[in-house]
Amino acid sequence: MDCGCAFIGGVVNGKYTVEVDAFGYELYRDTVTISAFKVLDVYLKPQKAIALKEISVEGSRSDVVTRTAYGHVFYLSEKARKLKNPFYALMEVPALEVNPSTSSVKTLNGKTPLILVNGNRVNTGINPIDPAEIESVELITDPPARYINEGVTAILNIKVRKKESPYVWYELSTRHELPLYYGFGVGYFEIGNPKYSLYGRTSLDYQYNQDFAKSVYREFSDYTQHYNSTSRGNSRGWLGELLLKANPSEKDYFAVQGYTKSTLSKVRGSGLGLIDDVPYDFDSKSRTRSVIATASAYYKHAFSDKKEFEARLAYNYNKNNFDNDRTDTYSTEEDGSFDDMYMQQMRNMRHSGQLQLDFNHIYSYYGSYGFGAHTSMTFDRLHQITDPASLYRNRNISQYVYAQWGTKLWKKLWVTPSVGLNAMWLKQGDFSKNYFLPRIIMDLVWQPNDAHSVSLKYQLTNDAASIRQLNPINTSADPLYKVIGNPRLKPQTMHYVPLVYSFTKKKWFIQAQVYYKRINNMLSAESYVDDNGVLVSTYGNAEHFSQVLASASANYRIKNGRFTLTAGWYANYFKDQTHGKHNMFFINPSFNLTVKKFLFLLNLYYQTADIQKISYDKFFKPWGANFQINYNITDNFYVGLCMQNFTGTYRTRTITSTDAFYEVMDTKNKYMSPRPFIILRYSFRKNAKRKIRLEKVLNSTEEGIKL
Repeated sequence: MDCGCAFIGGVVNGKYTVEVDAFGYELYRDTVTISAFKVLDVYLKPQKAIALKEISVEGSRSDVVTRTAYGHVFYLSEKARKLKNPFYALMEVPALEVNPSTSSVKTLNGKTPLILVNGNRVNTGINPIDPAEIESVELITDPPARYINEGVTAILNIKVRKKESPYVWYELSTRHELPLYYGFGVGYFEIGNPKYSLYGRTSLDYQYNQDFAKSVYREFSDYTQHYNSTSRGNSRGWLGELLLKANPSEKDYFAVQGYTKSTLSKVRGSGLGLIDDVPYDFDSKSRTRSVIATASAYYKHAFSDKKEFEARLAYNYNKNNFDNDRTDTYSTEEDGSFDDMYMQQMRNMRHSGQLQLDFNHIYSYYGSYGFGAHTSMTFDRLHQITDPASLYRNRNISQYVYAQWGTKLWKKLWVTPSVGLNAMWLKQGDFSKNYFLPRIIMDLVWQPNDAHSVSLKYQLTNDAASIRQLNPINTSADPLYKVIGNPRLKPQTMHYVPLVYSFTKKKWFIQAQVYYKRINNMLSAESYVDDNGVLVSTYGNAEHFSQVLASASANYRIKNGRFTLTAGWYANYFKDQTHGKHNMFFINPSFNLTVKKFLFLLNLYYQTADIQKISYDKFFKPWGANFQINYNITDNFYVGLCMQNFTGTYRTRTITSTDAFYEVMDTKNKYMSPRPFIILRYSFRKNAKRKIRLEKVLNSTEEGIKL
């Protein structure tokens, strides 16, 4: 290179992305087609502050944060884009908590977002993404109406450049704890070109000697019970997935996915106790085998850059076998020793499916509208084949239609209202009921300048009960304790009003929020004592429930890392609450720091209590306290060592009180004790110079997969 000129020889004909990056100048990027000798003139602009409609750009790209109607858009620095691991790169985003070792991404409030890639719902996830191809990262914290019906609370949309050449990617990872407790091995691959790609994933995992200790005291009107018990669980699982993607044209995107997962878990337990003055002991064992198979198809058509139509079809099959045995031995002076044996076998099955149709049109720089229809069906069959034989069927057919609109007024106020109607046809055993329930969202975002914004939202949603809450078949083997659902539960209705302030400037990202939540007919845990003196744990519809929250989070980015602190308070209020507890506090500090080839990670999650209608839990230790060091042997291969639960073994105390009984339960999760784990992860990524003939690979692979 001389005097700003450069010559590159031996370039194969085709499309290329040209990037020119120089200190003090803006990044230049363009796509060119090479078919003969070509002279490309590149003009670099000096970096300076540029006043745009929404943001102010000042040098480093990662300092730029764009406010949108639904959240924020972040941009990675050139340093982050040069990394080989996408999770390392995403750690730069201040609104995310990222753990590269577990390949997990969460929001600052601990929620796992739905992952979109270029806005596509069915995708290969984060792992295969090359950080150099990431154009922006959008975190949607106020999802629009189309996602509310599925319970989505946050969305992470990663926009990447389209592939311009064939590519190969694979990744291998394994993690194990010491002493042996939890571990996994996983392999990923993706092979493709600009039009077609095939992605696959398979993993094996296990849990070994998951120990749990419990001490329970119960006081009833005519007797008392006290026992201590221990249990040990072991499990193993396998997962397999294939995903075929196709971009046959600039306007069309297809994806077909097949996924299956099989798990087997076994738990053995024992205990000693007293019922009044009568001593007893017990031994129990349970076995659960579950198989899940899913097939889905996704299609997206762009009528133009501003108009899109999406369709998604999915089918799910779940088979679950549950065996539960227990023997109680009682000792009395009159009768001596005698046994009470209980055996249960359940064979359960679920079929479910959904069809989603969505249309969206961006009709101006600030204006957009959309509408859609989502149909879902769930059929459950729970069959207890042991005496007393029971059969329970549950059917839930739901039709959700919505319309949403958004605009910006006076260049400072986003207004995004949406309305929907959710029709539910429920048949819960012998109980049938139809519901037609509204869903409403009104979002207001005021942005006086680039650094400050305030959002106010009202959301009305409705949710039906889960199969666990509906199941009328007892799933407890304890002769003095039953666990059953309530097939006559009604859907709950939630009113949610959050107020959020956001501040973004250079290395700072600060948020403070308060919200009020009210739930009518809340699906709530309840307990009572039946005519035989047996404690029954079930569910009911609480008349109403209220929750208030106030929290704040501060995030500061340093040269090679980031510090985050989130803390807050919230309180629960139930009508006819049986105790006087309401307040809960939480704090979550974390940081990450890169020093040459080392990455240091620290995170801690602590909450003081959890308040329910008839009970409250007190937590004595953080449920997460981890310190981790990763060493990058190469850009594509690292080894990590983590100390988990370094603050001590996780313990809780639960106090439950009603007019019929009083209970104190102390639990000790021995498997959540201080213990290290080691992880190895290797990634390989290659852009081939010659076209990969994928057609034959895809056909041969597809023949062996039942989607």
